Amino acid sequence: MAQATDSAKTVPLTTFQGVFTAAQAASGRSVYRGSCESCHSTSELGGPAFWSEWVGRALVELFSYVKSSMPKDNPTSLSDDDYANVMAYILQLNAMPPGDRPLPSDSTALAQIKVVPPDTIKKGTRP
Repeated sequence: MAQATDSAKTVPLTTFQGVFTAAQAASGRSVYRGSCESCHSTSELGGPAFWSEWVGRALVELFSYVKSSMPKDNPTSLSDDDYANVMAYILQLNAMPPGDRPLPSDSTALAQIKVVPPDTIKKGTRP
């Protein structure tokens, strides 16, 4: 029985557990419009392209990629909070639900959040 308790503690959060707020995604949309939209359409950020690249990976990997390479003409130029807000917007574009707490910009916390597709979520099961 102790093993079940220990393993339950090690289950990471998933992107379908409300890991960002709606307000944060709205802020991320504003950042996207000002810094990303000239090079990227929202269709590039969502759907099959997103899922094929990021499913099963820790959210810190996406955050690190976006921060180190975007905006293309000036990588790392946004604040960590702006990058986290853009990430929240990307999650929202991919039909992930908002929650009560903002997505952190801390890499240790982001490493604990796993990207999962909606078809892995079934009533009464965990991804």
